[in-house]
Amino acid sequence: MEEATQQQERLMQAKEVAHICGIGVSTVWRSSKLGTMPKPIKVSANTTRWRLSEINAWLADPMNWEAK
Repeated sequence: MEEATQQQERLMQAKEVAHICGIGVSTVWRSSKLGTMPKPIKVSANTTRWRLSEINAWLADPMNWEAK
């Protein structure tokens, strides 16, 4: 049985990602599409989010970051 206290990954909207990265929302979408920053995940048909852990890893070393 899984731990009941296991924390879920924090998911962020494009505007939140843009804010913490210091870039525009359009740049978030464009960079994600080009693969130069983490790609979002589809939560539902009309909802897309980015994993905070992936954004933090990218911010720590954007030049050596690789998409998984």
